Amino acid sequence: MFLATFIRADVSSLALASFALVAVGFGVAETPWFPLLHGYVPPDRIGRFFGTLRSTWHVALIISFLGVQRWLAANPGSFGPVFAAAWLCGVARVALVWRLPERAGGTRERIRARRALRELIQHPELRRYLLGVSLCGGARRALMPFAIVVMRRVIGMSEAQVLLATLASFVGGLIALYVAGRAADRVGSAPIFRASGIGLAVLALGFCLLHEPGPGSVALAAGLFCGVSALSAAFGVADTNVLFSLAPAESPTAVLTSATASAAIAYALAPVAAGLALQGAIALGTDELLAYRTLFALTGVAFAVSWIPLRHFGLAPLQPAR
Repeated sequence: MFLATFIRADVSSLALASFALVAVGFGVAETPWFPLLHGYVPPDRIGRFFGTLRSTWHVALIISFLGVQRWLAANPGSFGPVFAAAWLCGVARVALVWRLPERAGGTRERIRARRALRELIQHPELRRYLLGVSLCGGARRALMPFAIVVMRRVIGMSEAQVLLATLASFVGGLIALYVAGRAADRVGSAPIFRASGIGLAVLALGFCLLHEPGPGSVALAAGLFCGVSALSAAFGVADTNVLFSLAPAESPTAVLTSATASAAIAYALAPVAAGLALQGAIALGTDELLAYRTLFALTGVAFAVSWIPLRHFGLAPLQPAR
């Protein structure tokens, strides 16, 4: 009995350590993408470029999720080949990017993290940008994992029902990305921020209506996941449009990397803070479903105000950070 408990604990620790290392790898690998792509994107087509790029990513995700679902249905619990395939995709990615030419005219100046962050904080438009995207991105990352927890653990939906609902999120992103990209180029980012923020607030409140594992709740959850993904994708394209416009053309790396890293910290802290608050509330005797619904309502408030710092990012030319 003791040995079995030790083995389970050891496997759990190994899994958590692996997740942490993978998260670090993702964070490091994603940092150079914006500086690398900056030189390839025409200033008047930023939205369309990233709308198209992220649409292909969503197609790949949908195909991979469907493939994994079929594999696990035929081979229950056989995750080894799935992880091996993911590892091979990572190797292929390295090979593809290895010789991708960097932008012409870039500076060889070493970027100091402290200096980059100081310049980021001192620039008023970048401060407003970071506040707005951190509110929206942090709220979404606090909302989605705990919505799944409610569906699976509190309400009692099956794994198949939860998978169907979450798969709808990738469909939502695929539907919205290209349209939002063209809209951001044509009318500016501010209208997209406003519509997405208010729409996400309404959808966050919609998760409070989930209360049973029946077909109606599954359909509602799928619709909510699809809508949240679609509006988040639209917000994200408008977000990238603004960030690329604010980055100086001659040396964009410092602004792009420091802004991306700062927003990522806010994104990471939001679900941790939400989890600790939920744990404390439930430990004090708060009804579990009420605690989660309170969280959903608070994320709705964050969504509803996220567009306010971003409301002036319209068609007027932006002043790049110096």
